[in-house]
Amino acid sequence: MMLHWLARERWTIHSWWLLTSLAGLAALPLCFSLLKALPDQGYTLARALGLLLTGFLFWLGVSLGFLRNSPGSILLAWTLLAGGALALYRRGGQTTRLRQWWRRNRRFVLVAELLFLLALLAMVALRAHNNSLVGTEKPMELAFLGSALRSEVFPPADPWFSGYAISYYYFGYVLLAMLASLSGIGSTMAFNMGIALLFALGALTAYGVAGNLARSRTGSAGWRSGLLSAACVTVLGNWQLPLVELPWQGGLGSNAWFAFWGQHDRLAANVMPAGTQTPVGLSDWSFWWWWKSSRVLTDRNLDGSIAPIDVITEFPAFSYLLADLHPHVLALPFVLLVMGLALSIVLARRPPDRARLMLNAVAVGGVMFLNAWDGPICLLLLTSAEGLRRLRESEAGRLTQNQLLATLTFGLRIGLLALLLYFPFFLSFRSQAGGVLPNLQHATSLRQLFLVFALFAIVLGAWLLLEARRAGPTLNRRLLVRVTLLAPLAIVALIAVMALVGSRLPDTADLLQGYLQGSASTDSLVSPLLQRRIAGLPVLLVLCAGIGLALARLFPAATSRDAPSDSQPSPGAAFSMLLLAIGLLLLLIPEFAFLRDVFNSRSNTIFKLYYHAWLLFSVALAWAAGSLQLDVADERLGRALAVLTAVAILPGLLFPLAGVYSRALVENGRLNAGRPLPLTLDGGPGFIGTDDYAAIRCLETVVGDRQAVAAEASGPQYNQYFGRTGTLTGIPVVLNWEGHQRQWRGANWDDLRGSRPEDLDRLYRSDSVAEVTDIIELYEIDFVFYGDSERRRYGNAGEALFRDHFETMCQSGESRFYRVARMSGAELRNP
Repeated sequence: MMLHWLARERWTIHSWWLLTSLAGLAALPLCFSLLKALPDQGYTLARALGLLLTGFLFWLGVSLGFLRNSPGSILLAWTLLAGGALALYRRGGQTTRLRQWWRRNRRFVLVAELLFLLALLAMVALRAHNNSLVGTEKPMELAFLGSALRSEVFPPADPWFSGYAISYYYFGYVLLAMLASLSGIGSTMAFNMGIALLFALGALTAYGVAGNLARSRTGSAGWRSGLLSAACVTVLGNWQLPLVELPWQGGLGSNAWFAFWGQHDRLAANVMPAGTQTPVGLSDWSFWWWWKSSRVLTDRNLDGSIAPIDVITEFPAFSYLLADLHPHVLALPFVLLVMGLALSIVLARRPPDRARLMLNAVAVGGVMFLNAWDGPICLLLLTSAEGLRRLRESEAGRLTQNQLLATLTFGLRIGLLALLLYFPFFLSFRSQAGGVLPNLQHATSLRQLFLVFALFAIVLGAWLLLEARRAGPTLNRRLLVRVTLLAPLAIVALIAVMALVGSRLPDTADLLQGYLQGSASTDSLVSPLLQRRIAGLPVLLVLCAGIGLALARLFPAATSRDAPSDSQPSPGAAFSMLLLAIGLLLLLIPEFAFLRDVFNSRSNTIFKLYYHAWLLFSVALAWAAGSLQLDVADERLGRALAVLTAVAILPGLLFPLAGVYSRALVENGRLNAGRPLPLTLDGGPGFIGTDDYAAIRCLETVVGDRQAVAAEASGPQYNQYFGRTGTLTGIPVVLNWEGHQRQWRGANWDDLRGSRPEDLDRLYRSDSVAEVTDIIELYEIDFVFYGDSERRRYGNAGEALFRDHFETMCQSGESRFYRVARMSGAELRNP
């Protein structure tokens, strides 16, 4: 069966591998010109960079009206990239001697190519076993992907709000739509191919960054470190499964054990009903048990009750298992690409020139366009990398005022260039973000934070202590004490100031009061809030101590001729410490503040910052693991640290092993099926009912690439049975998923929506041709859908009007579209 499936869909898989390889080939001269400081000269970053740059040129050309959204325009963008990169390479004068480069990088490159291919095939196989596009936010992402495929202009049309463009960061969907367009597949197959590609691209780029980092150490081959980082980014899970979920599902552990970890829904032992056997096999575990690994933190209100909004602690392996095409997943390989660019800055021996500055700006702007949260963090990373490069050149062991000013100017120039290059996007982008609120009552438990980041805490903690020992007298102990002890006090003071200022501002006073669960008076809040801050001190102290140790090593107390030769960190060690410090800072931020959104919760802030921190830690860990082996003179201690590293890594393998088994074989009934179930990457046929699906696919064929609007029932969020025409084809419907529309469009959503819900109700229930015609003309509707959802919501009475006055098209069973306006028969294709 597997061979039959591969024979049937091998062209799709091969074409996506080939297309991304060609994108990498187009960008390779650019890498060889601008990333010479990297040991492989950017080869392992070329695929991600080529896809990003091709997408940027294509998107910009379509947005400005110079290009059409067509395969020809995509090929033109690829040609422009290849030609420009080659011209820059030749103009550079010092060309790469390919034979010498190949001898130096042969093993590293071959492992990279094999990793990319195997990762792509592995995730393709998993998605073929579970190709479902139902649940969570997959319908939304499928709709955006379909719209990016068929829209004439950018931004693409909103498939769930006709007459308006998508108000979201949609660049990732454009990148996948490019590949789908060139390979000739639809959105329902491109969705699953996109997950597979992002998995493989994330593995390759993590391998490249960590491998190049390791190769900056004399004598290191790099590929082992690269593979370790790729594993952290793609497959390793947190420790919720081995420490909480496994004993809970197996009926093991005491109430005290689960109370200690304090995870919501896992606060007590799993007591089975009398006469029921305790589940011991994975096939007997509760449905979607793996979901709990992404909801480890449990926030509590001041009265001790559990907060109504789950705190999201998602990590990459969970994302790939869930297989949502959400922006944080779409951005992942490109965030790693920016880390590679930052490493190139640190390893270079001169300031970035204009070409490198432009490259960094395109990357930062692209990441912000992919997932807005990641943009400022990537800008901070690049700016800090330039500061680190200047710090290593400084004989004083610190940044002078002029060096600091030059570093900040460097970051400012990148930021302004990024805004300018992606101006068409920023011009129309709207966000639900409404400022910053202080985190007054929710303090993270150190135990739960350990569950999320145990893998990194063990290895990176041991490495930091080793580096502190190696630093000897150059360790800046004064800076360490200041950051560790004074920073938590400063944070508490900052929270108090933010709360005081916020309580006096009309826009935030009510929010703060509601955030504190409507407490009667300020006096009644003092004691419980103080207790919360005291309870949160362990996390503050641990995070600040980690940041302090990294900074104390990066900024030495003094340089001395008597200091050991290895007392100064190497460029690789310094860069790893920079990644670690920024990652710890990201974990620290939600302890005192969060970005205000429609949920008025710190959940989304933790989600995005923790996710980015995981990527930073994944690269730093690869260096740290190697350092714990290579930089330890005591053989016995080296063996002990090797065992410690294995102990930290191995529990993380339980999540992918158990999760893949559950997703691929248990959830879809393959284990109990009487006969083998077919494998396919196309998740469309199982998306909705057969008749509705056939009618919608017929309409897609009839309309072709022309613009049209359809009317169908609007329904609740996370329900694929509403808005399905827009979801499956990208053809806009009048209205759907109002809750998400409110998030995307902000405070003026009610004005934008107007009377659309009521008008849809009248459209489907009215017996007046004049009234129906008015609504059709108001929203420029071309087709009205009568399927299962419409009849459930509105009944059949209104359909008689459409049967009597309009043409029936694309009928399958009782599901049919009525052509009501605008398009003439000559414009439509035969179904």
